[in-house]
Amino acid sequence: MCKVTCESIKDSDINIKRVENRLFEIAESIKINNKNNLTDINVICEEIFGQILNKLYDINLVSMSAEVSGNFIAVDLVDYKKRIAYQVTSRCDRNKIER
Repeated sequence: MCKVTCESIKDSDINIKRVENRLFEIAESIKINNKNNLTDINVICEEIFGQILNKLYDINLVSMSAEVSGNFIAVDLVDYKKRIAYQVTSRCDRNKIER
């Protein structure tokens, strides 16, 4: 991944292009790690994307990986109160969803 900045980032420093670049870097890291059977980044991203979705949509998603020991089938993030669930996957085929 890109070099980590030690300085604080101001809101005015953040723009769509910067967010797009960071998401691209994350996607590339996931591809490389998954090819090497290193999948820890997938669970970490569940937490990160859960927090992003929480802020964007004013919801309270929790990671099923944190709630249940190990991987939970079909659902990664859940807001129990609003009855919302997300599946976060690094796979680009429909097989995981259809199963």
